[in-house]
Amino acid sequence: MAIRWTEDLAVGVGSIDQQHQEIFRRVDALLVAISRGQGKDVIDDTLVFLQEYVATHFRAEETLLRRRRYPELDAHLALHAEFERTLEDFKERFEREGVTGRMILEVVAVLTNWLEHHIAIEDKKIGAFLARSSS
Repeated sequence: MAIRWTEDLAVGVGSIDQQHQEIFRRVDALLVAISRGQGKDVIDDTLVFLQEYVATHFRAEETLLRRRRYPELDAHLALHAEFERTLEDFKERFEREGVTGRMILEVVAVLTNWLEHHIAIEDKKIGAFLARSSS
């Protein structure tokens, strides 16, 4: 039940790629904590850190995209907002229900699919745009 960063997910912007790698590490740590049935505090702390780190990363990425006048900015902002809501929902559900088998499956599926799709497709578009616009 692991999610791993691979070089084919690199978008070609060093700071963004480093932040993406950290997000993958933290999501993987969350999935491991959940699968091992670690204490509520460990899972809660990881979720809080992940929420804060993702928010910081998104704001940095969005600032860069605004500066470079990325044509798909509004759609990209909506995707970021959706992911932040998803993380908040998982945190609230975890606090309410604790770790359940159903929640584990959902967290794994949603986080893995979202990260891989968002970076492999949406953020790759950003990388290509930034490479073109800086030439």
